[in-house]
Amino acid sequence: MKVMHRPLTMWLLATVASASVQAVSNDAGGPVIVVVLHNYAEIARRILEHAALEITRDYKELGIDVRWMTPPVELDRPGDSANETPVATLHVRMFERDIRDRVSNGVIGIDAPEPAGGLVTVAHVLYQPLDDESTSAFALAYVIARLMANIAMTLDGSRPSTIIRGGPTEAHRLQRGESPFTSEEADRIQAGLRAGRR
Repeated sequence: MKVMHRPLTMWLLATVASASVQAVSNDAGGPVIVVVLHNYAEIARRILEHAALEITRDYKELGIDVRWMTPPVELDRPGDSANETPVATLHVRMFERDIRDRVSNGVIGIDAPEPAGGLVTVAHVLYQPLDDESTSAFALAYVIARLMANIAMTLDGSRPSTIIRGGPTEAHRLQRGESPFTSEEADRIQAGLRAGRR
């Protein structure tokens, strides 16, 4: 396969994979967000695993399950999940940041919703490694978690375009066990996903 066809092929595979997701729910029958990662930045697997585990933990605290379609990590999936569809599917396209860009260090997430909205959303992440792998993973987790939150709060696509930055400050917050969301945001995420399940 030629390199120039790889992004299109990966996109098609991920789209087909996400379309075939028919049944995901958590133990309590709560909402589920499916995340499909497109790792064009070739971020190391261990960084993706670390970030995925952090995101999953943060959302689990809100009663929300995250399912990884091109899984960076195999997570336990207890119970039978054959009766519910995901509330939202997010495709995260990760690209390497231009290191000449010195405006800010770290990871940048971009959510530019389509006017029609819909259950499938594409967001972009511009990845730049930070001091060490752990800090890089937490910065990546912060950005993806916030992109997911923006979608969850407004499933109808009415949200404005958003840019999210994750650097050492945000990474250290997560390392200390703090949530990436304020309590008000957590309430809005839960309310948005409940509304989306109706």
